[in-house]
Amino acid sequence: MKKSIDLKLLKMPSYIEFAISSVLHRFSYTAPTLFLPDRAVLFGHSTESTAILLTVFGATTMVGRIGYGIAADSNKLRAYRLYLYISAFLCCGAVTIVNFGEQFYHQILFAGLYGFCYGETLQQHLRVT
Repeated sequence: MKKSIDLKLLKMPSYIEFAISSVLHRFSYTAPTLFLPDRAVLFGHSTESTAILLTVFGATTMVGRIGYGIAADSNKLRAYRLYLYISAFLCCGAVTIVNFGEQFYHQILFAGLYGFCYGETLQQHLRVT
């Protein structure tokens, strides 16, 4: 059993920090996307137009994955993958905290920025771990 599981990782503060941040991030991902349509309806927009928000979120997530994947594979940024990952986390948090406003284009801006930042975290999580 001791040969198959290395418990030295649990003594490293950087590993514990990474594990906790990954778990918290996975729990918090669903909140902005789940409540995105409800938030737009609360601000007075039609339920039909909220489908655009989810489309923008999905498209920008894909762009974020591809863009950060290319950046992480480049020779110049390969050594800085962890910093790219941390910046993507900070981007997600900052976009979630900032209130962009009640207009529909504000909601689209939020969906696009959050989708792009979250796409970065998904792509980088695969590369860092």
